[in-house]
Amino acid sequence: MENSNKEMMAGAIINKYMKKFLMDYNKLEPIVYNGNTLNYKSCHAFTISTKDKNDSFNKERENVIVCILNNKIPMDYYKYSFIWGKLRQQLLLWVIKSCKEHNIYKINSIECIAAAGRSNHNDFNLKINDHIIKVEFKFNAVCVNETPQFCSPMNPSQFLDRSFSEYFYDNHLPSISNYGNIELPNKEEYLRTINSNIVPCMSKYKAKYDTDAVFNKYCKRIDKSAIKQFISMANIDIVKLSNYLVKSQDKKEYMLYKDGECYYEKLDEGLFKIKEIIGRQNTNFIAITESGMKLEIKLRFKNGCGLQFPAFQIKRKIPYIKELKLICKHNNITSPKLKKDICKILDKLKIVY
Repeated sequence: MENSNKEMMAGAIINKYMKKFLMDYNKLEPIVYNGNTLNYKSCHAFTISTKDKNDSFNKERENVIVCILNNKIPMDYYKYSFIWGKLRQQLLLWVIKSCKEHNIYKINSIECIAAAGRSNHNDFNLKINDHIIKVEFKFNAVCVNETPQFCSPMNPSQFLDRSFSEYFYDNHLPSISNYGNIELPNKEEYLRTINSNIVPCMSKYKAKYDTDAVFNKYCKRIDKSAIKQFISMANIDIVKLSNYLVKSQDKKEYMLYKDGECYYEKLDEGLFKIKEIIGRQNTNFIAITESGMKLEIKLRFKNGCGLQFPAFQIKRKIPYIKELKLICKHNNITSPKLKKDICKILDKLKIVY
């Protein structure tokens, strides 16, 4: 009986403090930034990853980062929320790591500015004292190797010896048009607007793609077959693409976030001078750089397979674990069991793979 009373008293005390905590939590004032409203729930964008809402979550994460680093978040957020407090701590630790790279030993001021527009190759410009640092944010990764891409050039035809958009319109879009019973758009308008995320003349196609599973599947099949066919006969202007890649990585630093931790990484832009295209695999060109690193250059439509926004998706092509272990053996390195751990060691020792 005595134990039962103690448990009831303990439960009442817990309920009392929980109610007070929730009341305090709900009193936190929302923050308006860049036309968007942030509240105490916004930090959950750093714990959620869903493909269908990825763009909206990315935008919210970026807004949260800017507001934290610009000291726009009320201190009560950090007082009442462990997630907000740890997120702030991790971002500030990242800033300290970046400062060490730039020999900045005293921070007098921090200003984080969102780098808007497609002409920018980074997400933020971080001004520490009078020093500008270009920052690219990647969610759900501890290193750039884990990300789906490090660079995504739009209008891939500019890097090719023939127009991909014109090829697709002439040879494959009519098939999608007939299957979906949708009128073929005007070619001139299509070619003028296709390199955008939203293409007005393709709106009926996209609406059907989003609501008709059979049509969606057909578009994906045509998309894969058409791109594979195109890649087999097209060539990349490696000088032009190399210049673009080097420019995109120039003085850029990566802020990577996964499972409550922030990671710092800086890529050597000298790695991205393409030497030659050494293969073609399905929808990818495989390139090797002057440093010996391999790149996977995927050709794809970013907004609906076969429909809108053709682009390259470029990432490092990481060798299979057997190849990585051979590289370790050749360099007298005891290789760990996991692929990611082998990559970390090779990266630390600046051994290209």
